[in-house]
Amino acid sequence: MKLYEFGNMTALSKVTASYNENASKFINLYESCAFLDVHAGVADLLPNQFGFVLDIGAGSGRDAAWFASKGHEVVAVEPATKLLDFAKQHHQSAKIRWVNDALPDLSKVMSTGLTFDLIWLSAIWMHIAPADRELF
Repeated sequence: MKLYEFGNMTALSKVTASYNENASKFINLYESCAFLDVHAGVADLLPNQFGFVLDIGAGSGRDAAWFASKGHEVVAVEPATKLLDFAKQHHQSAKIRWVNDALPDLSKVMSTGLTFDLIWLSAIWMHIAPADRELF
């Protein structure tokens, strides 16, 4: 799989670098909004029974924390280390496994062999190269 190239950086590494450089801005933005306020349009589609959730692009950890608070087991994936570090510190839960990994291959998650009841992707599709979107 080939990502867009920008000089010596792939699109993914460029986006991840931008999230790391602006981490405090993104953290403040994400944490200022409640999960149900952001996702009200799909709230009725979310599982009522406990399950296993893969949160791809977990950002500050807000969504992963919400799922965990509802009893779900969560694997929260975030490639931006500053966001991931914040999430680990501020949303501590035995129900959340934090993973530094990224689309399009999710190599660390895929190597576990885990299966999920819900795969949650919020505001990340625009970061996937169009050619790689066919994989999904």
